Amino acid sequence: MKKIAMIGLVSAAGLASSAFALSDGDILLTNFNLDAITLIENPGGSNTITHLITFNDIPSGGGGDNPVRLSDIVRGPSGEYYVGDGSFITGDDNWDTSRIIRIDGLLSGAPVASNFLTGAGAGALMNPVGMRYDENYGGLFWVQNPFKRLGPSQVVNDGIYGSTLAAPSANLFFAENTAQPRPYYEAGVYMEREPGRDSYLVTSLNGGALGGFSDARGSTLWRFTPDYGNPNNSTMELVADFSNPVALDMLVQVRGIAKGPNPGEYFITNTSDGDGDPDGPYAPDGVYRLLLDGAGDFVSLDLVTSAVTRPEALIYNPFTNKLVVGSSTNTAGGIFQMNLDGSGVELLLADTHARGFAIVPAPGALSLLGFGSLALLRRRR
Repeated sequence: MKKIAMIGLVSAAGLASSAFALSDGDILLTNFNLDAITLIENPGGSNTITHLITFNDIPSGGGGDNPVRLSDIVRGPSGEYYVGDGSFITGDDNWDTSRIIRIDGLLSGAPVASNFLTGAGAGALMNPVGMRYDENYGGLFWVQNPFKRLGPSQVVNDGIYGSTLAAPSANLFFAENTAQPRPYYEAGVYMEREPGRDSYLVTSLNGGALGGFSDARGSTLWRFTPDYGNPNNSTMELVADFSNPVALDMLVQVRGIAKGPNPGEYFITNTSDGDGDPDGPYAPDGVYRLLLDGAGDFVSLDLVTSAVTRPEALIYNPFTNKLVVGSSTNTAGGIFQMNLDGSGVELLLADTHARGFAIVPAPGALSLLGFGSLALLRRRR
């Protein structure tokens, strides 16, 4: 394995090397263990691993370093990539160094990184996680879950934010409100675009009508519909309350979400422990298949596999017709791929916690082809 570049706050040093011999279906991931963007070439075959760019901790100014916490990664319209970094300083509730990083030439062998947007000071950007590029908006949407527990003077909202690429700014589209009766949106994590609609499905760790304390509350799923011209008119609609799913125990740690190849088919990840709360029973760790009808309403939820411990981020790889799932175990995670029915679980990369994935090329770039054409593009192994 090789590290290709080191980056501090805004600068990077590249290699004097040529671009990679990439193939459709190779996997990019945010490597939480190494603070790096890692490439898996030929997943399930050679599993060639390359660390494309590595980020240094940011000096805090008060002594010590502010640790990098890479989250999601998405491809922009010109082949650039955007990466969330939810770093924060625990000793000062007014200073947060969360950022969204732009990387040009990530797959060229000589990547160049710069800060697209920062949250230094009491800025509105704090702990950006699930992130998506929206071509109609001409910019990014992301889920924000700031560390409000650090102090009363920290006034950054939980919710959904966006920024156009032309004018970087953290614009609030939806603010969390837990003063209303449950179920409500609380502690959002990841989001996924709904095909054919200007809306996103957003997972929320909490907010269910049932459950115990903190992250032992039931998880929920929401439909976020942005108003591009007037963010204040954006809406959030409940799709499913997982505190009382049909024929299943309560889901209390729903995080990742990925669109499957079939109409109305999505996959989500869930972790069972609810911060160790003993008040279960809770549905097991696993990957679940979620089905919605043509109107976007909840139909069913079924466990696909419980073979991955503490699953978090996931993505559908249309070129291999497999799910890619990251484990977030406290000691050593792993990157897995599996068939859509949960069979054939393969370990691609051990001892790695990924908080975000992207497929080469990005699935969003394939939308013009339609799902019916993807079968023609899938790489045979």
